[in-house]
Amino acid sequence: EITHEQYNFIPEGESVKSIGVSAVLIVSYMAKSEGVVFFCIGEATLTDYARATLDGYIAAMACCNSPIHITGYADKETGSAERNEQLSMERAKSVSNYLTEKGIDAKRITTNWVGDTEQAFTTPETPLVNRCVTLK
Repeated sequence: EITHEQYNFIPEGESVKSIGVSAVLIVSYMAKSEGVVFFCIGEATLTDYARATLDGYIAAMACCNSPIHITGYADKETGSAERNEQLSMERAKSVSNYLTEKGIDAKRITTNWVGDTEQAFTTPETPLVNRCVTLK
């Protein structure tokens, strides 16, 4: 089990198993996919790690007035299509609400969700990494 004590990008008190994404994937996607927030399986609640990730993005977003496009996703491996549609919407709105609570103008934000009909990433680990919201 990989924990915060081993890798500080994992939220304190949590482990790779509890956040639902492998450490290798987190490092890989952090390095090449700015604007990604991961969620636990079946959840739309922002973890401490997700909030910290968004706080980093907010600092960059505050410097300009460009539009922010948020898209919520769900994996195809769990839940019905209807549940995944709802879950991806809740995830996208969770991120959008957090940004506005932190001072980002809601007029800049476009929120979209695709359920499990589209995938943010196509990898052998697709179910894990598609429990996410992307920001562009």
